[in-house]
Amino acid sequence: MAIRAQLDGVVQEFFVTPNQKVGKGDPLFSFDSIALNSKYDVAVQALATAQAELRQYEQQALSDPKARAMLPAGRGNVSERLAELALIKNQR
Repeated sequence: MAIRAQLDGVVQEFFVTPNQKVGKGDPLFSFDSIALNSKYDVAVQALATAQAELRQYEQQALSDPKARAMLPAGRGNVSERLAELALIKNQR
């Protein structure tokens, strides 16, 4: 049976040899963590930026109707960044 990974990455090490029989749950390989760690760092920064933008909208919303209109989009952006970070964290 052919098996493929569900995420992009570089294989660091194989734990099995070609045509070796494996059981359910046996580790087959490990990914190089450098790319995934970089993605995680970028996601952390994107979340921080989205949270800062949301705080700015919240402060301006008291006197600026345009900023008040941006609040739902800002909250959605923070939620999206949180979900992205959780996904990457789960893959590490």
